[in-house]
Amino acid sequence: MLDQMARHVPLPEPIEFDFTQPVKFEGNTYTRLTFRRRVGPVDVFIAEPIGDTVEKMNAVTASLASVPAAVVGLLSSEDQLRLIAEVQRILAMPPIDFRG
Repeated sequence: MLDQMARHVPLPEPIEFDFTQPVKFEGNTYTRLTFRRRVGPVDVFIAEPIGDTVEKMNAVTASLASVPAAVVGLLSSEDQLRLIAEVQRILAMPPIDFRG
């Protein structure tokens, strides 16, 4: 089962999301997120201890884009809403085969 949790389901084509305003975090400037895979059980496992729903969504989204969660949290409200609409199709959990 742990092998299945670590597996990532790639997207047929990456999804690129450009920010309306750059985000600066820890000396880096971010202008785009690139999503190359669907959400997997490991993403949910990482976000599970986070109590706040918005922070949990930011953590999963950031994990999918391989950026720190703070980058997603620092997006403008406009970009946050656009981001949710853009990536909702990759946020569905794939089925897990618990047989082995």
